[in-house]
Amino acid sequence: MEVLEPEVRKLKSFMHFAQSAVARFCKEVKTLSHPERRKDFISERYLLTLGKFINMFAVLDALKNMKACLNNDYAFFKRLVQNFFFHSGSPTLVSKIYVFVCILVNK
Repeated sequence: MEVLEPEVRKLKSFMHFAQSAVARFCKEVKTLSHPERRKDFISERYLLTLGKFINMFAVLDALKNMKACLNNDYAFFKRLVQNFFFHSGSPTLVSKIYVFVCILVNK
């Protein structure tokens, strides 16, 4: 468990970064699609930044899929954690693990 924990910690920070980036991108798109905002001028720099967001999402997805055994490593770690916390009955831990697995498996 000590061997995989630093790597899983990195994956969790990656997941949180990706989720916050997606939330920010969605917020910006919602702002752009507001009827009052559509009448205003939208700068080229702003549109290029949104394009860079989309490019970053593609790169993040490629990085996530780069390591073929990532899902196997995490499945092993998840089994260790579940065995370790089996008697705690923490639903928040189970939900966090579920969200993390969904992020990793989403290809």
